[in-house]
Amino acid sequence: AGHGVGLSQWGAKGMAEAGYGYREILGHYFPGTFLSDLLLGGIPGPEEAWATR
Repeated sequence: AGHGVGLSQWGAKGMAEAGYGYREILGHYFPGTFLSDLLLGGIPGPEEAWATR
């Protein structure tokens, strides 16, 4: 049993199977929020991080 707060794994799966996109699913579970790109200036991405190992 969950705590009734946040994103429901099974509910999100059902929405995806019904044709909803990730933005619609997240908007349903987190109303009033918005998505944006995160610019990581100076922080290596996964490709660069693995290349240095």
